[in-house]
Amino acid sequence: MSQIKRMQAFEALELLAEFTEKNLTIALFLSKSQQDWSTPDKVLIETVQPCFQKALTAFLRILTMELKHGEPAISQEIQAKLQQGVSIEVVLCDNAYIQARNSQYRQKNSPTDVLTFHTQSVFPTETGFPAIPDLLDIPLASILISLEFAANATKKQTEQKFTTIQYLTERFVHGLLHSFEIHHDTTPSFEQVIGIQQAVLESVFPDATLCSPLGTNERS
Repeated sequence: MSQIKRMQAFEALELLAEFTEKNLTIALFLSKSQQDWSTPDKVLIETVQPCFQKALTAFLRILTMELKHGEPAISQEIQAKLQQGVSIEVVLCDNAYIQARNSQYRQKNSPTDVLTFHTQSVFPTETGFPAIPDLLDIPLASILISLEFAANATKKQTEQKFTTIQYLTERFVHGLLHSFEIHHDTTPSFEQVIGIQQAVLESVFPDATLCSPLGTNERS
């Protein structure tokens, strides 16, 4: 039984789509913790998938170019998994859903835009799932993205104009970076993360004038 099936059993998740680029598969889910999504939310959910798919293509292309120059540093274990084939699950949710997990795993009792968990290390040990002998079908990571947080951020923007879809797409890329253990806890790594996010935004939204980060890129 795969890890994602276990998660679906414990948490009300609806599979929206699956798409693959090279050896990386994205499983896009919708949290059903908020039963009645509004019409704007439903339109947003339908629109976000193709943008995420384009972003994944751009991300892997840019990452391949970066790796040829020796950066960013990705562990040999993750590189090996990517060569064999790996999946990442993305859960679109509301603020209450992401706040609960932010509080549980990071001791921060507030909603945020995106959280990334390395599934093999977090979920089996901290949610009481039974041991799983075959780890190959367990997603590399789980990315949680709050639609509600993104919509609010779009309304509050002051310095630049971006759409909720653009915001969500950049946060998706941010989650991908953390999935590959590319973090931003130093000035050079922070600048590298921003550079990759910016390059993906320009690829997916070539007619927009956007400056990453659109969301929170804390140096931690």
